[in-house]
Amino acid sequence: MHNPAREFRAAQAAGEGFPRAELPGAVRDALADLPPKQYEVVALVYLEGWTEEEAAAYLGITQPAVNQRLKSARARASTWLRWLQANRLSRP
Repeated sequence: MHNPAREFRAAQAAGEGFPRAELPGAVRDALADLPPKQYEVVALVYLEGWTEEEAAAYLGITQPAVNQRLKSARARASTWLRWLQANRLSRP
């Protein structure tokens, strides 16, 4: 049976992350730019569908810490994607 949470944990244990090849290029690039602690909460909450409470328990951190990492990741990725969009739109 397909179990994304188990697959994510196995990938993390093997030193791998979420299979980024499955994501659109710009999103993959924005995620690749995230620090590891931000990436892991993004992967668990947004890509794997875990709740913030589940992610906090799994990572051994508080829910406010998960919320802060998500907020920082959104800000960082948002800035990168806005830059990418502006540069792509200005190309001939």
